[in-house]
Amino acid sequence: MSVQNRFDSPRARLLLGFFVPLAIACLIYFLDYLEGPRTAFAGAVTSVGFMAAIFAGPRATAAVVILVEIGAFAYGLSSEDSGTIRQDVRLFLIALSGLAAVIYSSVRVKREDEREALTNSKLELETTSKLALFDQLTGIYNRRGVIEALEIEDRWPRSVAILDLDKLKHINDSLGHSAGDDFIQIVAQRIQRAVSAKDIVGRWGGDEFIVVLPLAEAQALKVITRVIGQVSSEPIASGNVVIEPRLSAGVSAWTRTDTLEHTLVLADAALYEAKRVGGNQALASAVNAA
Repeated sequence: MSVQNRFDSPRARLLLGFFVPLAIACLIYFLDYLEGPRTAFAGAVTSVGFMAAIFAGPRATAAVVILVEIGAFAYGLSSEDSGTIRQDVRLFLIALSGLAAVIYSSVRVKREDEREALTNSKLELETTSKLALFDQLTGIYNRRGVIEALEIEDRWPRSVAILDLDKLKHINDSLGHSAGDDFIQIVAQRIQRAVSAKDIVGRWGGDEFIVVLPLAEAQALKVITRVIGQVSSEPIASGNVVIEPRLSAGVSAWTRTDTLEHTLVLADAALYEAKRVGGNQALASAVNAA
């Protein structure tokens, strides 16, 4: 725990904003008493309220100020200035400084509350923004997150791969959607681990994933083939059931003159062909290959 956090705790504020100032006031009165008493405490004791105001809220500060004022009045009764104008002036000055301390405490607490509210708003906004860009099940980009990531991506050449889980419907129907969700989540994690940090990975649909690679199509096909091999190399355990992960992929080059939508059509066609010929493999776009 940091020093600031220790000072911000309720216990620390109570100690530093209430008990310590009162203890200091008592010490001032005691030292003055040892000297006469000469009632020379007024100048020093006016600072006690501000000591409280640094840490305490306005109510606690007011309580300290009131107790200090009562203490000054009671202590003044034992001095030769009791009942004189000088004693009244001392009490007035202590009360006036106490009022200023309470006002300062109120302003400080209000500003702290405003800063805390602003910080909380920023955190909520960051959380909301993250939820808007990331898939809640897998933790990778969702469709919107991929598109926003592509808006700041300017590396060429590049290729787009669409990966689709083979037989997810069979898993959902036979094992339940919970097992299907576990399957999707683990496959997403494996895909993300298998590609480079510079690649954009996202969940494009229910059982579809997209990977945008800053590579030419031939190189991207090799990477995605390796990804499929790594994903399917180890079975996935869901409860008491072991699932053999399989996925197919279509890869298409994305040129500067083509739109993402056009490139996705080509990648989807390659994905369909990969599934048609048996699945668990990646194929490049026939259009680009031609």
